[in-house]
Amino acid sequence: MRALSCVLLPSLLTAVVVGLATPACSAADGGDGGEGEGEGEGEGEGEGEGEGEGEGEGEGEGEGEGEGEGEPLNACKAEGGLCLGGDPNACANGGGTRAPAGDSGCVFDDGPGTCCIAPAPEPTGDSCAARGGLCAPIAGCFFVDGALAPFPTPSCGFPPLACCVPETMCGKELDTCCGDTAEFRPACDRGTWTCTVEHTTQMPIDQCPIP
Repeated sequence: MRALSCVLLPSLLTAVVVGLATPACSAADGGDGGEGEGEGEGEGEGEGEGEGEGEGEGEGEGEGEGEGEGEPLNACKAEGGLCLGGDPNACANGGGTRAPAGDSGCVFDDGPGTCCIAPAPEPTGDSCAARGGLCAPIAGCFFVDGALAPFPTPSCGFPPLACCVPETMCGKELDTCCGDTAEFRPACDRGTWTCTVEHTTQMPIDQCPIP
């Protein structure tokens, strides 16, 4: 009777190195012995050489020339006016002069407004007209970069209306009103920037030492 036995010869390391685990089988019957030798040699040489040379040169030249013209001048500001609400009589009632050419610059969220030129300031008086302003929505005042007269102005009541004067009356806003915990915009009082909020000090913009 013939028995066939197979033994896995290579170790795990061999299997990793050679790449194949090869079994060897021996057959024996009676007093005869058979020897089987299997030799397997596998040599694999792989040489890969890859050379890649990439040269990329990109040159981008961008030249942009822009003349900072900013946004177009507000139509009402161009007329020297202030933006009032939609009441057609508000301008005349405030002592101003209508400037219809500037109405397109006075469009509010709730509808069109009117452009009105404020009366000239008077030497004295606390009314808005006496200060050279008009009672206007605060938003409308800022449409034309206007300034607020000292608050409160009895003739205008309370917000959303305030006494607005043209930007040209006091010129560019260079000062701020510095308080203990906040700073406020100054008021324009007949050509002079002034701080009307209690316990504030007038000083150059961006120099308020608020912690």
